[in-house]
Amino acid sequence: MEPTISKGSYIIGNRILGTLRRGDVVIFELDGHMVVKRIAGVPEDRIWIVGQGKKVFINADEVHTTGSDPKYFLTVPPDHYFMLGDNVNDSIDSRYWDNPFVHRDQIKAKWFG
Repeated sequence: MEPTISKGSYIIGNRILGTLRRGDVVIFELDGHMVVKRIAGVPEDRIWIVGQGKKVFINADEVHTTGSDPKYFLTVPPDHYFMLGDNVNDSIDSRYWDNPFVHRDQIKAKWFG
């Protein structure tokens, strides 16, 4: 989550989540680890992943690419979220996970920084 949250920082999250919105930073459980990422896609958003994950388009009507960049299209299911790290070039996030979506029940807190 650098540069928003520095490596080694302690963070406090609010367990009363309320409405989760695109842009919220959340703490969630993934494969037995607590992870911090930003919500990039909310339920029913259309996600285009282009060029081996380097470009992400949310709800774009048309996606322009150069050459033969592969394109992947996903729709965020109900009660799920698509996550990105703020350091997009060096983040292991929804673009690279086997299951790209985080269920609402996995989200433990929202960060108010």
